[in-house]
Amino acid sequence: RNLTRQLDIALQPRLGGELWVDVHAAGSGGGPASLFIDANLLPTPLELPGLGLLQIPAATLQVLGTFQIPPDRPLRLAAGLNTDPATVGLVFHLQSLIIPGGALLEARLTQASSGVILR
Repeated sequence: RNLTRQLDIALQPRLGGELWVDVHAAGSGGGPASLFIDANLLPTPLELPGLGLLQIPAATLQVLGTFQIPPDRPLRLAAGLNTDPATVGLVFHLQSLIIPGGALLEARLTQASSGVILR
């Protein structure tokens, strides 16, 4: 695990429950991070010089928000899920852009993490 730029789904989401995501930026002094979601992964990750590999399609990704990672621990995000049974089995992919200490020249992408909504 690369806890300097790591994204983990801490709790697999259940219908009507919550999705928990941990964003790590160890040793970076914290900083802003944006979280992206998409239903697809790129067949071949796109190398973005200086940022790393973009693994979800830029054309269709949704920005879930921008958050501040604390300097001393991972950021845990929680999002409530709807109760629509049609979403059971829905696969999603998350990726984050971390800006350590707010220094734009140090911005890096995390790996993508995938999950599925369970009953």
